Amino acid sequence: MDQESPSSAAGRDGSPTVDVGAISECVLDAVAQLCEAPPGLLEQRLLQKRFESKYVVPVRHIPELLDRVSQTHAVLTADGERIARYRTDYFDTPDRRSFHDHRRGRPRRSKVRIRTYLDRDLTMLEIKHRSGNGQTIKHRVERADGRTPLTEEERAWILGELPWARQLDVSLQSKFQRVTLLGIDDIDRSTVDLAVRFREGDIVYGLGETAIVEVKTPRWRQHGPLVDALHALGHRPRSFSKYCVGSVLLEDNLPDIRFRQQLNRVRALGAGEVHETDAAGAPLAG
Repeated sequence: MDQESPSSAAGRDGSPTVDVGAISECVLDAVAQLCEAPPGLLEQRLLQKRFESKYVVPVRHIPELLDRVSQTHAVLTADGERIARYRTDYFDTPDRRSFHDHRRGRPRRSKVRIRTYLDRDLTMLEIKHRSGNGQTIKHRVERADGRTPLTEEERAWILGELPWARQLDVSLQSKFQRVTLLGIDDIDRSTVDLAVRFREGDIVYGLGETAIVEVKTPRWRQHGPLVDALHALGHRPRSFSKYCVGSVLLEDNLPDIRFRQQLNRVRALGAGEVHETDAAGAPLAG
């Protein structure tokens, strides 16, 4: 989303809440100019084992970024749509093991989530591991939907990967809209997440004019068409966890020192409490 308009409602801190609006026409036009990924390219770019670089980018820079990579990357479509809607439910232990492992900078850490691809009627239970050398390894299994509790079989599968994850409950929900870019010649898969918001109970927090760009490659590298385009626009990779940032934004009692730079960045780009509405102004369901 590129524009948000203030509303008359007030957030927890007394500041105005804002409506979560549509993605700007400039971004939509830039996405429309990209060539469509050919059949089979996604299977060659799944990269379940990969290295990730994340960038916190103002939404206003996304059209130029997409223009710079329009000859090197193709956009993934699902049922003809170039921007996909996602919902993610993150799980953690009562003592927030996953959150604190990240906060403490543990090189080996994991997180558990249910990701629902809202446009494809597809839901996956996923475990993401971060290895000691910085590689991300993702395991996932399909499940019926994103609303039903974890089954005993699913909990057993999780315990087989994470012996400490005996007590898991949903700790945070996020929603966002994603543009997925596939390298035409280079083996990379990159994502641009827009209209990111987090929910805990009745409280919803949006990231304002923030886009999260993530570059996924089979080996760590400092250059490539998309990375070079980001650097040309003045952006460098940053540590950024949607789960941790969303948790800190919504829960005042969580320590935030490690995430202070990330929080300052998204707040400068308009992050704040929001109330969600659709195009007709009706509230969005969780």
